[in-house]
Formats: sequence, structure tokens, C-alpha cells
Amino acid sequence: MSASFKPEKLNYIGLINESVHTSDDKDIGDVFAINKYFLVVKRGYVHVHYYYVPLKKVEGWDGHVVWLLITEDGAKKYERKTFPHPFRYYVKDYSYDRAPPFVPTFVPTFNQIPVRFRTTAEEYGIDNKEEIDIYKCDLCEDILKTEEEFDKHITNGHLQ
Repeated sequence: MSASFKPEKLNYIGLINESVHTSDDKDIGDVFAINKYFLVVKRGYVHVHYYYVPLKKVEGWDGHVVWLLITEDGAKKYERKTFPHPFRYYVKDYSYDRAPPFVPTFVPTFNQIPVRFRTTAEEYGIDNKEEIDIYKCDLCEDILKTEEEFDKHITNGHLQ
């Protein structure tokens, strides 16, 4: 962390649907619900699992990803198949027709942390921060300069 960077405290409710990564950079799902003790991360669509991660295991938000202080293996002990109860959690887009809404008596805050992932320009070793068009073949990882070169490469090299 740079000496000039000062963490900012932000509200967790604004992070609903944001991606959550473990300290070993594994995406374990998206923020689904929150209360003053736990951040609930939802993983899956058909076979849904929830991670009830204690807030003390959350490092913070880097502007792109919520980062945990635990590894993917460490997160497994918090895994459940139980939907968070809307009386005890703020669950975004939950229909409160049959239940009173979650009333946040205490809305937790988290730290804004420095960005962890590299931008596309950094990933490809490009220093120019202007808009960059990169045509990278996902099959052979060749990088081409124009869309025409890219189309020709794919058509002649991979679709025959």
C-alpha cells in the first residue's frame, strides 16, 4: 500500500452484486446480502451456494472487486446452501410482500483499498493509457494490430 493512500470507509449495501475474490485471487461469487456480522456471497445459478463470510475476514473494495483476507480453501468453511433470512439481512431485490423489510440498525462500512488487478494495457505491457484496440486471438494468443488482420487470422488460421 502506498504511503499516500488513505482508506475510505464506504457502505456495504452499495456493493450488492459485485464480485468477491479470495486472497489467492479466486472468484467465489458476488455479494448477495449483508448484515452487521456477515457478508453473504452467492455462487452458482442451478446449484446455489452461499458463503457467510464474517466481516472481519473482508479486506475491502478496490473499486472493482471485494477482497477477502482468506483463501478459497479458507472460504469453504463458511459455505452453506441456506438463503439469507430477510429479517436478518439486507438482500437486494428481495420481494418483501410477505415479510417486513430489513431495517439496517447498523449498516457496516468497509475500507476502500488500492486496486489489485492490472488493466488491459498493463497486462499487455503497454504504457499508453489512451484507448487501445487490441485484437488477441483466444486460441493461439497472437496479438494483431487491426480488426482486419484479426479477422483474416481467425478465418484462415482457425476456421479451416
